Amino acid sequence: MNRGRFGAGWAAAMAAAFLLSAPAHAIIDNTQRIDANSISCFVTNHNSYAYDLIHGVSGLEWPKGSGKTAVYAAGLWVGAKIGTSETPVIKVGEYSTQWGPGPMVNDTSATDNATFKTYKISRGDTRESNPDYLNWPSSLGAPLDSLGNPAVLGDQTLWSVFNDRSRLSATNRAGTAGIGDSSSLGLEIQQTVFAFSRKGSLNNVIFIKWKLINKGGNQLRDAYVSMWSDPDLGDANDDVVGCDTSLSVGFCYNGSNNDANYGVGPPAVGYDFFQGPLDKTTGNRLPMTSFNHYVNGTDPQNPQQTYNYMQGLTRDGLDLIDPTTGLPTKFDVSGDPVAGTGFLDSDPADRRLMLSSGPFNMAPGDTQEVVGGVVIGRGGSYKSSITVMKLIDLDAQLAFDANFDLASPPPAPIVAVRSLANAIDVFWKPNSVGDYQKKVYRDKNTGETVTKEYYFEGFNVWQGPTPAGPWTKLATFDLGDTVQYIYNEQFNVAANGLQRELLQNGSNTGLRFHYTTTTDGITGTRIVNNKPYYFSVTAYNYEANYAKKYVDEKLNKLQGYITETLENDASNQAVTFVPASDTRIWSVVADHDSGECEARVDVDFFHPDSATGHEYAVRFFIDEESGGLLWRVKDLNTGTVVVDSQSDFVGTLHDDRALSNFEVRVTSPTYPIKSATYSPDGTNPYVDAGNGGPMLGGALDIAANFFGTTLGSSDLVPVELRFDPGHGQKGYCYLRGGTPNYGFLGTGDLPFTAWDVSVTPARQINVAFVQNAVEGDDYSNYSPPRWDPPAAAPLGGRQYLFILKSSYKETPDPVYTNDVLNNGDIDMMFAFWMKPEVAGVGPAQGDVIAIDVFKVPTERDEFRFRYLGPADAPGSVVNNDMTKIRVVPNPYYTHSAYERDQFNRQVKFTHLPNKKVTIRIFNLAGDLVRTLVRDDITQAEMTWDLLNENRLPVASGVYIYHVDAPGVGTTVGRMAVFLEREKINFF
Repeated sequence: MNRGRFGAGWAAAMAAAFLLSAPAHAIIDNTQRIDANSISCFVTNHNSYAYDLIHGVSGLEWPKGSGKTAVYAAGLWVGAKIGTSETPVIKVGEYSTQWGPGPMVNDTSATDNATFKTYKISRGDTRESNPDYLNWPSSLGAPLDSLGNPAVLGDQTLWSVFNDRSRLSATNRAGTAGIGDSSSLGLEIQQTVFAFSRKGSLNNVIFIKWKLINKGGNQLRDAYVSMWSDPDLGDANDDVVGCDTSLSVGFCYNGSNNDANYGVGPPAVGYDFFQGPLDKTTGNRLPMTSFNHYVNGTDPQNPQQTYNYMQGLTRDGLDLIDPTTGLPTKFDVSGDPVAGTGFLDSDPADRRLMLSSGPFNMAPGDTQEVVGGVVIGRGGSYKSSITVMKLIDLDAQLAFDANFDLASPPPAPIVAVRSLANAIDVFWKPNSVGDYQKKVYRDKNTGETVTKEYYFEGFNVWQGPTPAGPWTKLATFDLGDTVQYIYNEQFNVAANGLQRELLQNGSNTGLRFHYTTTTDGITGTRIVNNKPYYFSVTAYNYEANYAKKYVDEKLNKLQGYITETLENDASNQAVTFVPASDTRIWSVVADHDSGECEARVDVDFFHPDSATGHEYAVRFFIDEESGGLLWRVKDLNTGTVVVDSQSDFVGTLHDDRALSNFEVRVTSPTYPIKSATYSPDGTNPYVDAGNGGPMLGGALDIAANFFGTTLGSSDLVPVELRFDPGHGQKGYCYLRGGTPNYGFLGTGDLPFTAWDVSVTPARQINVAFVQNAVEGDDYSNYSPPRWDPPAAAPLGGRQYLFILKSSYKETPDPVYTNDVLNNGDIDMMFAFWMKPEVAGVGPAQGDVIAIDVFKVPTERDEFRFRYLGPADAPGSVVNNDMTKIRVVPNPYYTHSAYERDQFNRQVKFTHLPNKKVTIRIFNLAGDLVRTLVRDDITQAEMTWDLLNENRLPVASGVYIYHVDAPGVGTTVGRMAVFLEREKINFF
């Protein structure tokens, strides 16, 4: 930026002068930002915003995360005449300010106090999660909601209070020299800055509410408020400005279609009085009543000149003349730059602008609420950006007029990540699912009551080249309903108008909460380790009551619905992932401390730098209500249960567990049947093989539908049925479905023996047959196994075989009476049905049916693990091993995979140990080229930008690097750098 008359280093000097001039005990807060949406903007507690006072640089970044700035500095100016005096008093907020933190008490500034800082709260905050929410200064005037809680306007709110009688404001500082006064108006201002996090217009707007309170005891006459700004839209030296009187908007746009910072089609930034001051004589709100601008170096030199600008005059107090009409006007450059008509700005340069509203009067004790905002729009060209900005401003004004009683997108998904070697797992909470909103309002045009209902529909997964995008959609996971495709009218930049566009492209395959990829969705290449990737997950809904079917008339086919859809902005949920599994602990397998189950417990660590060092136990239990198997995780150091009542035994990554510092995943069979095979051919005995040969068929299970069992899955054992016709064992025989039901028929001879093979030697056990009752068959000759049941039987005379756990006796006791069966008191392990004999062939001597079981978890099983940090536990490959350090790429040839462009060179040193590391880079002559220091031991890599100590590009050649990790060791290596010949991209 060009600061003209102030000379080189002006911005940094101004920031330093401002900070040094403040009393040592003043509570100056210059670090806070409003950053809920695509705008990231500094906000202070002394009437300065959009200015980074710490570094003296532009402080409104758009889009957030891009590093590009649209505004250098801004603040509210107030001017008025005090009492009967005709000399105006002006108080400004510029590069430095004439306001100080805190309220006024008894006609003077309150004593400095730490509570006068800028408070920042967001939707969803609680007293536990945010100290600013807990300590919300309602006693100072900070707003409360209807329940008495801190009022969150939009999705994020910043609040502060300042006044012009603070000791901080007593000195007329450089940068505001002459344009304001050292005298006081006696005003306290309570400032509320808020923004919405959502796609669409409001994603590009911040709102600022100033509540002015006259606490000075003087009558303020002919007062004006002015939104002043030094825009610096990208490059400061090619800016032009304008205003739109119908919208009460002043704006800055680029003087051509190419900006040095924003490139082709730069944005436009607008400033709007959404609510001007109240004229109490008429009861009307004042709009923007004047607009003025000046070039750097032609600033007003005294309070009167500033007041002249506020009134819509020239700096010297003359009428401003519109050159296109020859008539006086209060609105400088008020033509239409898109059409190229009317009073237009020219000769692009470093501009200042101020839109003002007034006059109004304030008696002692009077208040005024003024609401302004900053609006940014970008189209396909510098002119269409003005159109887009104005459309966004219209939407913002409508939202304001509706008192922001707006439907919003579903709650933004809370996203976590597991970065693996050359792969990334993205997963998110289901907190958005089921969101429902109902909005009832009166249509201003028709007077009718309108009821709109918004239903959650799905998730979109995005990837961007930067945290600010632009975003590429990778996947959509939506409900399996008819709302697959959603259309609506959207502003189309190319067409410069509204067009029907497909906004949501669902798959109707059902919701998912997990996305895995090994491919860069932007370049189509594989995921590279040690390179940052940017992903986001958004949720969207749709309005149901006014949704219209979109039918293809030629095909008579439903194409989708035309309706509103609201979605989170991807940039606001952006997360950075760096795949580098070999330099961090990503997962360990927990130790099986006790028990005999065949489960496996994996633990994924998402924030190894937050390791507690505690020991944790995974334990199993039976749920009293459902009777199902569940598990929990207990911190053995604190005795607290950190994960409870989990029923997932398939080891998936999902839900709340994935969003803490680590996740436990249990992989275990809960169904105990491992296998059932028929020897000698190895087929499955319970699968119907048609005419394939003698075998058994049916549904193998641990419990039958016929009657219950007293056993649990952990009681089951592997069993063999060994066929030896003529030398088998006795089996219990029952009739199912006859009279009486489950009638005990006695015992019969079996062609096999049954054995529990979990012990050595094997233990012989009991079996039972249940025969389906068939009408007209008295079963007088029934004796198992009946391989040729009556062909006319409706169910084929199907016989069911039950394998029991009780030890076999040579003369079986009739222990399973009808009463026992009907009460379910039976120690049955397995049940399946006998398949009839095929072509007169039955099982032969020596055949075996073998049933094997899993050892499922029981209350006797326990797994343990420790939550350890990098290089402290199994799973860490680096473990302070200096030999693993690598330079990538090596050689460096014109570019690397980590770079965005040729101006952002990147070479990475990877596999660095878990210690402080210093890397020194030398040329072959032994000269030190660059020193790099990495203090953050949780980062296993360091980047060299191929610049020397003077921040100049290095030459092509061979370099020596020396890595020093105190307490670990040193290592030396070589790397080659080949750079292309520099050339200019633009002509």
